[in-house]
Amino acid sequence: MRSRSAKTSGTRGRVRLRSPLMHSATALAAEAAPAAARATVAGDWCGEKGLEGALARHRQFVAGRKGGQRLVMSFQNAEDQDFSGADLREAQFVGVNAARANFDGANLTGANFFKADLSDTSFRGANLLRADLRGAKLKRADFEGAVLENADIREGLIMARDGGGNLSFFNGARAIADISGASLREAKLGGVRMARAKLSGTDLADANFTNARLRGTLLMGADLSGAVFAGCDLTDADLSGCCLRGASLANSVLDGTNFSDADLTASQVVHSDLTDADITGATLPQPMSASGQTFAAMIEAHWVWLASQGEMGKQLVAGGLDASHLCAPGARLAASDLRDVVLASAELDHANLSMSDLHGAMLAHASLASADLRGAKLDGIKAKGIVLAGADLSPMPIGGLVGKKWPVRAREAMLDGSDLRKANLRNVDFTGSALVNADLRGANLTDAVLVDVDLRGIDLRDAQLSGVDLRGARGAEELRAQLAEDDDLAGVPAA
Repeated sequence: MRSRSAKTSGTRGRVRLRSPLMHSATALAAEAAPAAARATVAGDWCGEKGLEGALARHRQFVAGRKGGQRLVMSFQNAEDQDFSGADLREAQFVGVNAARANFDGANLTGANFFKADLSDTSFRGANLLRADLRGAKLKRADFEGAVLENADIREGLIMARDGGGNLSFFNGARAIADISGASLREAKLGGVRMARAKLSGTDLADANFTNARLRGTLLMGADLSGAVFAGCDLTDADLSGCCLRGASLANSVLDGTNFSDADLTASQVVHSDLTDADITGATLPQPMSASGQTFAAMIEAHWVWLASQGEMGKQLVAGGLDASHLCAPGARLAASDLRDVVLASAELDHANLSMSDLHGAMLAHASLASADLRGAKLDGIKAKGIVLAGADLSPMPIGGLVGKKWPVRAREAMLDGSDLRKANLRNVDFTGSALVNADLRGANLTDAVLVDVDLRGIDLRDAQLSGVDLRGARGAEELRAQLAEDDDLAGVPAA
């Protein structure tokens, strides 16, 4: 079905078709087998039992055991195949047609998908650390929650000889990585290389691009809300028309970056260098109000408003303002309007934020230890790494109405890596939120709603869990294993 070696053009030596990748260059030439042969499932893994055997041998190979053999499916057809949960570290999928295949939860560390067709393929929760995806077709692929740290998604091509000995591009054209219309929601893309890749219209909400290289990348119209670009190189990247609400662009390189008509509401961008970026028509957070009032002055006027019961001063309405690094411990901000405000890395320990509206606010790495947040609105906050240790998020009693209380809502909140130790979270509605690797040791979660919440890596030792609702929660079984000996689990509903 395949020749074992081939002459090359533009490279030295001979290249095995079983591993045609040249790590030192993005272009590779090889004398490929006829197209008809390459388009069929071949080898001793053909069929379900054969594939199971090949995967078993690959596991032996990864473990360094006798009889192990690397899985090599280069230039073959793997359409609709199910690889979910498989250990595929260092496996070879060069030029493979794996459209609509399922790699959910698979370990693909160091796997090679050079110039592969992965259209409509699912990689939800998969580990693609250091994977090679150069030149791959990734349209409409689903990478939600996947790890792609240090992966290579740059331009790549393979040149093959046809029956007449003429060189042509494999799969018909020289291609850059095309990820248009794909889902990379909450994907970990730290250090990824995506120079000149196409991600137009892609869902990248809450993705982490820390220290990634995205020079010249096309992201027009993509959903980048809550995405983290800390230390990212976005030189000449096109983000026109993108939604960047709540995104962090701290310490990013923005030379020639196109933000025209982009929505950067509640984003951490004001302190970034936008001198050489195009911000025509973009919506940016502002460091002060339209009247020129600073955030500190607005806090002072709000306290007067509270103390006089509205007779003097002015309620704090700071929606969309940038108050990054605000230092106001103990601030009296009850009933304030802080929708879409930027409070990244703010110091608000012991502050009173009861009945405040923080919908959509950016609170990454802010400190609100022992703060009063009773009855607050926290839906959609972007608060990775926030400190809420000892904070009170319990329902707020409504004056004059015996037994009536206003509960805290934190739906669709991003709270990964948050510190919630000994926090009072009674009755809090966390529906659809992310609490990955959050620390809730000793927290009171009595009657809390954790429906469809991502709980992977969460620490709930000594937490109170009576009446908690875990329906559809991701990582709920991991939680149960962690707390298997905790009597409080007796009343926890099944996920």
